[in-house]
Amino acid sequence: MKFRFSLYYQTAFLFVAISVVAIMVSGWLSYHESRRVILAQASTAIDNVAATIGAGLNQRARDAREAMQRLAANEILHSGDSQAIQKFLAAALFSSSMFNNIYYFSPSGPLVAVAYADNRDLSQYAGENFMKYGENPATTSLYQDLLKARDQGSLVFSRFFKSDSGRLMSSFIVPVQVGGQLKGILSCGMVLDQTSRLGESMEAMKPAADACIALLDHQGRILVQTGTIPPACIDAENRFLADSMRAAGYLFSLHLVQEAGLEVCVGMPETSVTGLLDHLRNRVIFYLLIIATLAVFLGLRAAAVFIRPLQLLIAGLKQLRQGRTVDRIEHQASGEAGEALEAFNELNDKIRRDAMLNRTWTDLWNG
Repeated sequence: MKFRFSLYYQTAFLFVAISVVAIMVSGWLSYHESRRVILAQASTAIDNVAATIGAGLNQRARDAREAMQRLAANEILHSGDSQAIQKFLAAALFSSSMFNNIYYFSPSGPLVAVAYADNRDLSQYAGENFMKYGENPATTSLYQDLLKARDQGSLVFSRFFKSDSGRLMSSFIVPVQVGGQLKGILSCGMVLDQTSRLGESMEAMKPAADACIALLDHQGRILVQTGTIPPACIDAENRFLADSMRAAGYLFSLHLVQEAGLEVCVGMPETSVTGLLDHLRNRVIFYLLIIATLAVFLGLRAAAVFIRPLQLLIAGLKQLRQGRTVDRIEHQASGEAGEALEAFNELNDKIRRDAMLNRTWTDLWNG
């Protein structure tokens, strides 16, 4: 027995298949393009946060550098009068919130004057000589920076540290020169920001609730942190491990604070983004199912509209084949379907006329 699959079902299946495939492909492309855009925006947001924090610290470090250079140009430092220099340094600390401490050494090493913003007892620094810093591992790097500034005759960025009062500090060393002759060396601890205030700013700028931001020194040690960094991303010396951050499934950005010698790290778990992507995927699937259901319904309706003229035509042809008379097919159709119905109606009218003519001649002949 020959299997017959009606034209209606063939057309309906074709409409539905094309619609569903088109919807699935467009949904898949939309989802993956949205995923790409969301990940790119997340990375951009992380980069922007790191750059914004870095720009603020850069400006503070630039202001500190300029303040030091103005301080070193003052003529009082050229006098060699230790008492006048001491008063001048104390006045500089009082007039500017950027200075935390100032040391003024003679080129040969002895301390000439020192001032601290916290008004501590300065008698403990009497007789200090930076040449002895090289004997203590804790002050070796400062000793080398002092020699570098003295020998090169130019400003040297020394290091970052946190003061006892919780301030984030940077240390600059600048030689004091007159006509190319070295008069002394200034070593200043400059305040970049209050650590607590910087931490609050970093907290407010986090790109997501579970994101983390850290400020790193030149050795990668964490100076200020907000949010939780995975323990596996920090070594025993409290240094940040970038490779481990990637392995922990974090999107992150490292931004170098050029003027200050710091790095800003901003990290965000990929789950913060993938959670949004999962929600997007579920919504896309939900809407695709709705649209696919509508496509099936509309496909069946469209198939019925397209096939109806052919069904009427086939029914009429079957009756003609059986010798029956049929009425005209009154159905609105366009294109080839309309032409086929018109041709059928013309053929049907001709057959009916011929049949009436034959009956008339037969009646006359028999009568």
